[in-house]
Formats: sequence, structure tokens, C-alpha cells
Amino acid sequence: MGSFTLINLENLANNTRTIKDLVNSSEVMAIVKADAYGHGAVECSKTVLANGASSLGVVTFEEAMELREAGIDAPILILTHIHPKNYKSAILNDFSMTISHFKQGVDIQKASIEINKPAKIQIKINSGLNRNGFRPAEETAIEIIRLGTAKGLNVEGIYSHLATVQDEEFTKSQQERFEFITMNAANYFHFKKHISASAAILEFPELNYDVVRPGLILYGINPTDTSVKLLNLKPVMSLHSKITNIQRVPAGESIGYERSFFTARDSVIAIVPIGYADGYPTTLSNNARVVINGKDCIVVGKICMDQTMVDVTGVLDIDDDLENVVVTLLGEDPISKRKIKIEELANGCHLAIRELLCLRSSKRIPRIFT
Repeated sequence: MGSFTLINLENLANNTRTIKDLVNSSEVMAIVKADAYGHGAVECSKTVLANGASSLGVVTFEEAMELREAGIDAPILILTHIHPKNYKSAILNDFSMTISHFKQGVDIQKASIEINKPAKIQIKINSGLNRNGFRPAEETAIEIIRLGTAKGLNVEGIYSHLATVQDEEFTKSQQERFEFITMNAANYFHFKKHISASAAILEFPELNYDVVRPGLILYGINPTDTSVKLLNLKPVMSLHSKITNIQRVPAGESIGYERSFFTARDSVIAIVPIGYADGYPTTLSNNARVVINGKDCIVVGKICMDQTMVDVTGVLDIDDDLENVVVTLLGEDPISKRKIKIEELANGCHLAIRELLCLRSSKRIPRIFT
């Protein structure tokens, strides 16, 4: 085996239980969109549901279908709009569909009546992110009440999404706009309300409401815009590889495309079979570290599509047996227990943690679930 990703389901289970204990009576909707942030949606969904999560959140109809076809029968919310051609199938599969305007609700109601089965929907409120949702106003409150009392529609929830947790005043304004709608609607029909994703769960526990929507923290990562640390969170993903070739390179020679690195000494360079096609970004070139034989080794030269060069001078030599040598690029090194955190990689390549995790969904690198 060349490169491989280890997914520690025991750590995922621990994180789910930790979050559930933290939010007390609020339900946990585990966000498993984008293949569970690159961790594997089906396996992760089964784990979180067995450890305190009550429902799942995805983004596309196809993501929801993947979970149903894998035998997962838990409630699933599709967090963005789906194509009208999929309304009937979504109803038949008991998905909860997000709607952001009145006509969507009317169209879903028609589909519901045609197949004689109530449609589950959740109403999105634009409380300040200005992406999707009903804007809070008297007229939209009336529209939402009409939907909540309409035949063929089961409004399971009303929810919104915060723009930031670093601006407390703006967060409070979002809360006020959201509660203007929910307080009005609660006079006419029953529903669950939710607004908190990972960062807000930590920073604004008063906003946990009926449901919370953890994403990053499920996978053991503290959001960068929070000050609160969940000390018992454990990283779920680690990335490892092997060495396919090793060579000596004299001092003063360049390594890799565009000659961005020159050896300052006679060096030993190892070739690792992983590159930007596998979600290891080129912006890590010449600055990322990996762990080999318990030692930090630096990536040198421009990261290629399929290969990365590493300076292993003083750690390995060309005559060494490489069969049992493991290269750790992310997470805990299995031999030395030295760690490379996702935050370190994200800072090094100037990407958001979420973006870097999603890049890690390469189908060329097998996942091993432990």
C-alpha cells in the first residue's frame, strides 16, 4: 500500500458523546456533508448516530441518497435547495428539504399531494448571512405561518446560520431576527429551531435551542474563530504514506519543477507518492514538515500532482530498508506519536481548515477505518 488515510471512529464516537454532554437536552444533528468533511460519510454517520446524534445534515440530494442506500434510516436534512425533479423522491425517502421562499413550499406541497404523502420541510431564515432564506418581516412571517399550517407539509424545523461568532453584537442581532420569526410561528404550529453550528455551540450556548449542528468539532477540530477549547476533542483523521524512491543529490542542485529549492549541502531526498491530486496542496511546497522515523523532515521543491520530495538527510540513506518506513503527513505518527495538526497544515498552505479537509477526499487514497 502507498498512501492511506486512517479514520479513527473511536475518536469520532468520543467527540460525539462529548458534544452531546455539552449541549444537554439539545438534539445533535451531525453534519456529514462533503463526504463527512473527507472522513467518509457512511461510516461516520453510523458512528455518530450510535453515540448521541439524532439526525444528519447533508447538502445535496445525492449525498442524502447515498446514506439511505447504505441502510441509514435516521432523519436527514438537506441543507440547500434541491432540484424540483427530486421533490417526490425526497418525500418518499423521508428527507427533510430546506426551503427559502414561499413558491418552493407551494411546489413541494403539489408534489406531496400528487404522491399522497406529506413532505417534510425545514424553513431557512436569512438572519444576516445573506445567502439563503426568508428575510424576517411581517409579510414573510405570514407566508411561513401559511406553510406551517398547509395540508401536505410537515414543517419539522425553522433554522438559520450565523455569519460569525467574533462579533457578539451582530450575533445578537441575528438572534433577534431569527426569534422574531420563530416566536410568531410558534403560535400556529410546532417545530424545532436551530441556529448553532460548531463555533456557536462553543461561544454562545444560549443559542443551542432544540437542535445543534456540529461539523468541525465532530472531527476533533476546534474552529479557528472560537476562544473556547473542548479539551476532550480528539482528531479523527491522519494521513500517511510510504517512500517509493530515495536518492542522493549534491549541494547546489535544484529539486522539482520551477527550481524553487536548491540544496545547501549534499542531501538525501525521498520521494513520497502523494501530491496535489490527493489533496496535498502545492502551497505546502518548501515549508511543510512530515514525520519519518520519529524525526521532522521538510518538504522540498514544488509538490507535484502525484509525488512529493522530502529531505531525509540524517534520517534515512539510500541503502536503508524502506519496507516498514511510514511517512506521517497529518495526525499522529504511529511510531513516535509526534503530531502534525490540521491547523499547522492549514496555516502553512493558507487554506481554511474546512477547505483543506475537503481536499482530502481523493479517491486515490484508501481510507482505513479503525
